[in-house]
Amino acid sequence: EGWYMESTPIELDNFAENFYLSDTKKCALLKEKIMAYLVENEEDALRHLSLSKKQSVPQSESMLTDFLTASARRKRKRNEKDHGYELSTISVSALRRELDQRGLGVDGTREILISALEKCYDAEGAIVEGAGTPKVNGLYKRAGTFHGAPKYVKSEVYDGNDVEFTLSRLQYTHHSPTWYISV
Repeated sequence: EGWYMESTPIELDNFAENFYLSDTKKCALLKEKIMAYLVENEEDALRHLSLSKKQSVPQSESMLTDFLTASARRKRKRNEKDHGYELSTISVSALRRELDQRGLGVDGTREILISALEKCYDAEGAIVEGAGTPKVNGLYKRAGTFHGAPKYVKSEVYDGNDVEFTLSRLQYTHHSPTWYISV
């Protein structure tokens, strides 16, 4: 897939054929490259399709999702750096990199890669050290997401009460994401 993707330029005359190939053969990187091309050249592609009766867009249940993912990734890149927590819009290359760093398989569709990474995140925890209050330190277990980022919790007795500390990430406009601990 990598060789084909690098040796085949995506152009108006071949994007539909290559999309069909990527969809039927489950070539996630090639499909992502085509979607990025369509997002960057959407007006030309639409014009080309409406003028050309020879070329039609192959039917695909995932095409709209793939296109919207590529569009969301483009918008996010224009606005801010990619911090890697929005799994639904992270690139296939970045998903594969994350899985490879954990020694996991890197083959499959975007959905398979996201599912594998989510399972990995669910099994992982986060360790907090050096907090001003020692009871806050320790292992936090994954507990879903909060604003698109992993959320972690730790149960503890604090001042005689059962409490749950929450480690979550927030991002305010024009600032980098910051991790917070709350009770």
